[in-house]
Amino acid sequence: MFLIERVSKALAYGISSTLNMDKEREEIIAYGAFAFIQTVWSILLVITFGIIFNVLVQALVISLSISLLRKYSGGAHSSSPNRCALIGAVISTLLGILVNTAVSFMDFYQIALAGIISFALSYFIVSKLAPVDSAAKPIKKAETRRRLKRKSLCMLNLLFLAAAVLNALYYIYDIQIVLACALCIYIGVIWQAFTLTKTGHLMLGAIDELFRKAFLFMGREKNGKKIY
Repeated sequence: MFLIERVSKALAYGISSTLNMDKEREEIIAYGAFAFIQTVWSILLVITFGIIFNVLVQALVISLSISLLRKYSGGAHSSSPNRCALIGAVISTLLGILVNTAVSFMDFYQIALAGIISFALSYFIVSKLAPVDSAAKPIKKAETRRRLKRKSLCMLNLLFLAAAVLNALYYIYDIQIVLACALCIYIGVIWQAFTLTKTGHLMLGAIDELFRKAFLFMGREKNGKKIY
């Protein structure tokens, strides 16, 4: 059992025991606690890596863009919540560094064109593949699939609107970080769309396996399970 899961279950047990709740409510509390702790841990990792590599804003915007779309579209993921958080932070940071490099030699119109291409490809992939479920959490109902696809496309619309607003602000005020944030949304969206594809699954699987072996080498995992 992973540390986050153990903490979530312990917290849920304490709350349910104090309030005399049944097992079903205890499990609901445990699930909510797990989601909250996992989110906080993921954000802290992104902040830490972002500060170290001086791309804090970029990494956070990319991570947020990925997370918002991923909530409804699904996609490739790690088999461990700890590795999932770490891989997400590393990818967001690396993409943030890429953004910093790109804005240093790309002008406004080139970045806007990159945004149009990014969203066009993302709309195509999401409309064709989303939602992508997993063996652990299969989506069996056709209506659920249709609802998640609609929400995925709606989220793409909102992210496109946010990027358009940032472009307008940059065009008016000429603030470089604003243009960088728009590019972060483009990259975050296309990366998340990429994770819906078979190639994305293979790449994320290879990265996950690399991190798993690294954790095994450091003695942080045993037989695929986290140890402390």
